[in-house]
Amino acid sequence: MITIRPAVAEDRAAIDSLYIESQYRGVWSMRDRIFVADDAGMLVGVIRLVDEAGLLSLRGMQVRSDRRRQGVGSALLSALLATTDKRGCYGLIYTQLADLFIQAGFAPVDESRAPGFFQQRIKGYRNGGKEFLMLYHPGAKVPG
Repeated sequence: MITIRPAVAEDRAAIDSLYIESQYRGVWSMRDRIFVADDAGMLVGVIRLVDEAGLLSLRGMQVRSDRRRQGVGSALLSALLATTDKRGCYGLIYTQLADLFIQAGFAPVDESRAPGFFQQRIKGYRNGGKEFLMLYHPGAKVPG
């Protein structure tokens, strides 16, 4: 049974391993808001929320290749989004994952209106030959 939980320091090696296996090259830190999908002690997924220049950005969502299309990504997204605030969060995602993110409440962003560093990041990603979308989620409902 998979448990979604906040990452702890002891998860660092397993997160590194999953990122290497997934060929994810992003830099990450335990200061990020990180959730992991844990299946009986084996890390099968990871997702991060990073504060960048006062904006929240979803980064580094990866699921082990043999665990994809089993609800792991949806569960990670739900856990992470429950911790966002009224700032919401941006995500630069592979186009093939658009349905997953839209079902989670993300919507496409007019890239020309996005913060400059997000515009630069997506241009860099696209220069790598992959197709990405820029999406935004309005964040969890904040009482009051």
